[in-house]
Amino acid sequence: LRDASNNTLWDGSAFISLESSWITLATTGSWSFSMPPLASGHRYEFEIRAQDASGWLQESPARREFVYDLTPPVSKITDPLGHAILRNIKSINGTALDEGSGIASVEIRLKRLNDNLYAASEGWNSMTSLLHARLNKESWSVDLSTGLSFIEGKYSVLSWARDLNGNLEVDPGPVEFMVDTTPPQTTAQLIATAGSNGYYTGAVDISLSALDS
Repeated sequence: LRDASNNTLWDGSAFISLESSWITLATTGSWSFSMPPLASGHRYEFEIRAQDASGWLQESPARREFVYDLTPPVSKITDPLGHAILRNIKSINGTALDEGSGIASVEIRLKRLNDNLYAASEGWNSMTSLLHARLNKESWSVDLSTGLSFIEGKYSVLSWARDLNGNLEVDPGPVEFMVDTTPPQTTAQLIATAGSNGYYTGAVDISLSALDS
């Protein structure tokens, strides 16, 4: 058994630096091998060979490779940024990393905080729903341009990644953002003593104000 990540061999008690290390498992019949403690994220190579009673040794050992992976992946939402204020939103984008078996899928949960409804493929509903992301190497994206409309208010989104070994991301942090669909309003007020023919006499004060909800 070789740890290909650091090029060490199992000698029966520890992984050490050796050129070759073969362990006798059985002399007759079936055999079994108890795996030693393995390191998550490491790639291992396992070889087995047989020798008969007359001393002939198998020339080409049977060989298997595997990755021991217990580490959950990590995803990150890169767009929108936390506390962003948007006029509209067409997609949720991010990255996902896994040092072991690789990323299998990414899902998001998008919640409208005004009324606690969740985004689904057919619209907004009261049941918790997950949207599936499209993967592109270490990047992912969820298209929101069809089936969903966004009203003014606050939203919260979380992402979960799952790796090829079935490990699921734990405790993802939410990203909150706001959609602003209302343009601001301005008003102007003129204060002066009116004269004749639309003219003013004396000083003229103009007061301007702007309001955005």
